[in-house]
Amino acid sequence: QTLKLFERQRMDLHPPSKEETPSYVKFERRPRRVLGDFNTSDWKAGRATWYGGPSGPGPDGMSIYTGSCGYGQDLGNHFITAVQTDGGYDYGLTEECGKCIEVVCVNGPTRGFEWSELGKWAGCQEPAVKSVVVKITDSCPCNHPNEGNKRWCCGDREHLDLSYAAFDQIAIRHRGVVDLKFRPASCKDQGKVVSYY
Repeated sequence: QTLKLFERQRMDLHPPSKEETPSYVKFERRPRRVLGDFNTSDWKAGRATWYGGPSGPGPDGMSIYTGSCGYGQDLGNHFITAVQTDGGYDYGLTEECGKCIEVVCVNGPTRGFEWSELGKWAGCQEPAVKSVVVKITDSCPCNHPNEGNKRWCCGDREHLDLSYAAFDQIAIRHRGVVDLKFRPASCKDQGKVVSYY
């Protein structure tokens, strides 16, 4: 019941149109071996939802321009993320603002396998193949009136609330929530989408 409500609130049933795909997306193909082993300490396991829209706010009213790091519209591009904080809007976030991470959508405990919490219905476009680099500009605080935050941002796993632009590059938007692997990345690559074949 909670998931259905969440997906209804966050759902956009149509795939992103050409107008919603930012023109500054950088695509690259790399050999699979460059991705490395997800079981190494370079990669952390996590989960992601999405927020925002091309003009700032998304269907739930949350805007990519009102992040708790204070960047406003000076984001570099729309490939950004909010990170989970167990406190309020900015508790524990200061050290993370401005860092960049590479995220890869994978099947895992949330969805994609028979044993996953939400079942076998996949949320990734291509599990463990595509990645995107995002910059941390906001928090996803546990202590927030938004019910979605209480469900996803309250510490059971590392959680990222990806911008609509980043989520659309690696995941299926109407699925709403997916599993991830992520690792530190250079901010000169913010917005880069890589396919590892």
